[in-house]
Amino acid sequence: MKTYLAKRTVNHNNQEYQAGEPLQLDDKTAAPLLTVGAVEEKPAEVVELVPIKTEDVVSNEDPGQELDADAQVDAAKEEIEPAKEKSSKKAK
Repeated sequence: MKTYLAKRTVNHNNQEYQAGEPLQLDDKTAAPLLTVGAVEEKPAEVVELVPIKTEDVVSNEDPGQELDADAQVDAAKEEIEPAKEKSSKKAK
């Protein structure tokens, strides 16, 4: 099931959806509605990234302990590398 947005009033499973309202449809059900322009795929959510100051960064392990930006990047890399190794082993 995917989320679609009604482009005009759509009646699906005895429920009426107005233009702009989201509805869940499987590919087979969505196909004819897409063809006639009654629905469109819901665009991906846009997330706004907010810059942070280095002095605002704190450790999750000890909320009182501050980390510098380099230490935070290093910590993130340590978490990512084992996951990459696991996925590459599975692909082989």
